Amino acid sequence: PTDENLLLFRRHEIWRYSFAEGMWKKCDVILNCRNPMYNGVLRTPDGDVFFGEYGNPGRAGKRIFKSSDNGVTWKCVYTFRPDEIRHIHCLSWDPFEEKIWVFTGDADHECKVLCCDREFNTVVVIGQGSQAYRACHVIFSEKTVDWIMDSPLETVRHVKLDRNTGTISFHSEFAGPVWFAGKLGNRLAIAASEQETGPS
Repeated sequence: PTDENLLLFRRHEIWRYSFAEGMWKKCDVILNCRNPMYNGVLRTPDGDVFFGEYGNPGRAGKRIFKSSDNGVTWKCVYTFRPDEIRHIHCLSWDPFEEKIWVFTGDADHECKVLCCDREFNTVVVIGQGSQAYRACHVIFSEKTVDWIMDSPLETVRHVKLDRNTGTISFHSEFAGPVWFAGKLGNRLAIAASEQETGPS
């Protein structure tokens, strides 16, 4: 939902339902994937909408799009090379630094964590090259950035990034990949693990 409409991602297409007009219209973007991942769509506090493409690798690579008019028009703000990543797992808004964080996967060389400005003019690689940077969510606090690995290939750990030093540390282990997590209030977080084919 946006202030003026609903956005629906369905089978390589984006549809927009206008509350004022009471009808659906197809947007002029053809996706390089069937749908974004559930956490691959972001609406910032000022109303900009972003999404990252999911699905299998393709010759066009994977892209991140932005709309500043509630999904009426879209522009590509970032493109990953075809051999760079498999897909985009997560786009998330950091309210402390007012930046967008991007998580990708799946093989070690495809796992990246990026921190970006709203226009993707400045893209900082926080980490890459291992399953430690494969996640579907992120939890922000004033001093740390936290995520739990989404990996069926290795022991799944809670990863904590210290904002001041830029170092990461590993904490609790989980029985399998974590796809869903979030904050409940200021001090409590919840996470759900799942089971995939593989060592997990």
